Amino acid sequence: MVWFEPETFGKPPSARCGHTLNFCPQFSLLVVSGGKDDKCLVKPFCNDICLLNLSNMNWLKLKIFGHTIVPPRAFHASGIISSLFFKFF
Repeated sequence: MVWFEPETFGKPPSARCGHTLNFCPQFSLLVVSGGKDDKCLVKPFCNDICLLNLSNMNWLKLKIFGHTIVPPRAFHASGIISSLFFKFF
């Protein structure tokens, strides 16, 4: 096994710990969700969802809207079943 950093495009998510990373095989996506940014003192917990499209290595940050937005969190669990994304608190 060899470690290498792949070339990606777009803006990647901020460095963080306590996030989740899931693979969605139907769309060839990696899904990064939540986490904690120890360098950010104002809003250290994240509630964003970022996708890495593995077919073109392009990062995309989802715009989340609606009347119920998930509060920022870290050290949680998430999973993908079929094409549905679940976040457990």
